[in-house]
Amino acid sequence: MRNTAIFLLAMITLCGCQREVKVTTEIGSSDSSFAKLADDYIAGFLKARPRVATYLGIHEYDGQLVDVSKAALDAEVARLKSFDQQMSGFDTTALSLRMKMDFKILHAAIKQELFGFEDLRQYQTSPLLYAMSPDMSLYITRDFAPLEKRMRFVDQMQRMTPALLTQARENLDDSLALPHIETAIQIANGAASFMEKQLKEAFAAVKNDSLRKAFGESNLLSVQAFRDYATWLEKEKLPKAHNRYAIGRANYVKMLLYNERLATSPEEILRNCQALMRSEQEQFVKVARKIDPEKKTIEVFNDLKKDHSSAANLIPDARKNAEGIRQFLIDKKIISMPSDVRVTITETPEFARATSTA
Repeated sequence: MRNTAIFLLAMITLCGCQREVKVTTEIGSSDSSFAKLADDYIAGFLKARPRVATYLGIHEYDGQLVDVSKAALDAEVARLKSFDQQMSGFDTTALSLRMKMDFKILHAAIKQELFGFEDLRQYQTSPLLYAMSPDMSLYITRDFAPLEKRMRFVDQMQRMTPALLTQARENLDDSLALPHIETAIQIANGAASFMEKQLKEAFAAVKNDSLRKAFGESNLLSVQAFRDYATWLEKEKLPKAHNRYAIGRANYVKMLLYNERLATSPEEILRNCQALMRSEQEQFVKVARKIDPEKKTIEVFNDLKKDHSSAANLIPDARKNAEGIRQFLIDKKIISMPSDVRVTITETPEFARATSTA
């Protein structure tokens, strides 16, 4: 049943709501009605966001890219509003405690999606969104199907990429925030390089000649589409860029409410963070004195920063640390080691590395 994906879905669309609640097995008389409503919402959500489906291990939409045409975006907003209205009018008094929890999480997730569409206007203001949408890294970092089958999916997606980036040009506002443009240019050029090199390398073991030929053709199309998008941003958007990228207090309040279910004001959050920062600073001063009472706190801090592996020494240091941890566990008789075989620490192939952005 799709309602089993509610929690996973919430972890993507929400980033909080971590409260300790006693969950009972009681069944409410309206549980089945809400489960049907939730299943219907999630089915539409995943259909409109195929990459999320693949990420969650639901493979009905593998090989598809999100449809960012104006008609598709308008249809998704209408769908979200319909479910928002249904949720708002739903009588939750007859739900079990567990379903009430799911109800709150799902309704907040729907509100968050609408917030992105209507308040933040992400599809009109964020060139980054389009640069990241054709991300195909899941198809090489996860072994959910035979390599040749995954290569076919990527071939399909590469052929869809030019249309997606063309629709981006149609959707975006005339003037965009400078940091968003600059970052989108970097991401688009990075995606082109990734697809041109690492993505092709990941499928090098596939021996199907016709598929390799088709993949090579679609790869050229998608790489060029990314580079053309970056060039378009440089020539058409950079000259008209502005610096109005802050979402504002009202949107920040909504973001807290829908993302974290927090009704706390930004001012109170700032006060709490400043108090916590002062507490951490005081604690660090005490620890620094214990580390070296002859040095100033900032000197101790700078010394600690030096204790960091260089790029060249990262893997050797990791191996050394792993061995040290193992020996510590043996010496202190914390656990017994079932084998003398050591953990293998090697460099991750480029095509299998994380491609997420900070």
